[in-house]
Amino acid sequence: MCGIAGIISNKRNIANDLDLIAKDLFHRGPDNTSFFIKNNIGLLHTRLSIIDLSKNGNQPLKDESNRYVITYNGELYNFLELKENLIKKGYIFKTKTDTEVVLNGFIEDGYSFFNKINGFYALCIYDTVKKELILTRDSCGKKPLYYSLINNELFFASEIKPILRLLKTIPLANYEGLSHYLWKGYYVDKNSAYSEIFS
Repeated sequence: MCGIAGIISNKRNIANDLDLIAKDLFHRGPDNTSFFIKNNIGLLHTRLSIIDLSKNGNQPLKDESNRYVITYNGELYNFLELKENLIKKGYIFKTKTDTEVVLNGFIEDGYSFFNKINGFYALCIYDTVKKELILTRDSCGKKPLYYSLINNELFFASEIKPILRLLKTIPLANYEGLSHYLWKGYYVDKNSAYSEIFS
């Protein structure tokens, strides 16, 4: 299952806050918990080891150049085919994970790589040179991804609870989002049960 989370903020101790919310996501990935912190950005991953059981598959995962870093939750059914194509283009893999395939595929093709994916995912890729952070999930929304942008701080996570822990006050209820969730069992139109937390 795995859990992902992240913080962009100049107003807090990111290491302490990542450690705090890691406890909220531990049940999603009890095999490893790791952080990536650089300046005002922190990424978190709690890992449930499935494909590559070695520690090489721990995340957040960096590419060979250390420019890009990914925290990822998902499953790619065609990752071996995608990996083979990337190897032909000169990419070297240090893990057996589909995570590294996603990262290298994005480096090679940019956003268009997501059109090649057969599977479901929620992920964050951070470019340490351009200082760009990309959040995305599969078009069906199978893997959860929630975020909040309040007072120039961005929080995201696989679940709402870690975000609530980071906010200074609990947002108002979003009754439209909540009613749809209670009716159908999922959120739509980027809603969640809270007014300032989006999916």
